[in-house]
Amino acid sequence: FLYFIGGFTRTWQSFAVMQLAAQRFSPATHPAAIAGQLPVFVALHGLLGARRNWQSVATALSSDPGASVGRAGMLRPIEVHTVDMRNHGDSPHATPHSLPSMADDIDALLDGLREGADGSPRPVVLAGHSMGGVAAAYAVRRRALRRGANNVGVSALCLVDSAPAPRPGSFRTMAAIVTRLGAAEFFVGCATFRDVRERVRTALGSWGTPPMVQYFASNAVETSGGAFAWRTNMPALVASLEHGDLLWERHVVDDGAPSEQHAPCRFVATHSCFAADSPYYTPEAVSATRRHFPRVHVDTVPRGGHF
Repeated sequence: FLYFIGGFTRTWQSFAVMQLAAQRFSPATHPAAIAGQLPVFVALHGLLGARRNWQSVATALSSDPGASVGRAGMLRPIEVHTVDMRNHGDSPHATPHSLPSMADDIDALLDGLREGADGSPRPVVLAGHSMGGVAAAYAVRRRALRRGANNVGVSALCLVDSAPAPRPGSFRTMAAIVTRLGAAEFFVGCATFRDVRERVRTALGSWGTPPMVQYFASNAVETSGGAFAWRTNMPALVASLEHGDLLWERHVVDDGAPSEQHAPCRFVATHSCFAADSPYYTPEAVSATRRHFPRVHVDTVPRGGHF
């Protein structure tokens, strides 16, 4: 079911904590689910994505009674929460759209989920794809710095084609595409969703494959007056990209340190899964992930792409 988690009662660094729209997947008849004691898997999407991107994963993890999740040793079924990040999906629109502001939202989310119905702590795996992964890594690192390396409140971190590292050159292409999509006149002349998809395909240029067109066009909605608009907060995203607010290197000074013995997240079990054909899978990305998260296990998906 859909619910909102978080609140506007806390602020960190003057950023309002958002009430994020989220969906919970849980086996209703499982004894631990009834008692509110299932371990938790929180899934965060990428730029211009939405919680629906994780739906098939959430369905599988919350219903399959076998195996385990990554290196966290969490037996399935588990309770999965797919989240719409701020300025995406059904979550509210607000500025700024930055790593610190998203980390504030993630803090509120994790603090609301880490205890079971009886108040006992539950294992929590935090997973994120692309932008969601960078935000998750930043949030976990900041929690370790503020609360102590042994009190992060996250059992494991899962980074999906994402890394705490400078973004590759293709990220500039993405920024240019979002700027084109966010133009005030973008939907002028669009009478049908087919028109919208064609307009998106043109804006994507060489990136305009059918899956990519569908990914971006799914953010368009038809208004009550028959016109089209973006569900996402395009002005905030464009401003964020122009100002570099989503760049790890803007918020974290990385001079090759910290060492494995002094990394704030040295106790956080981390699983980094890269797509082998993704521009985000680079030696620099892997090296940076190992520096900040020494307990990382790195996997690749053969022939996989970023989206």
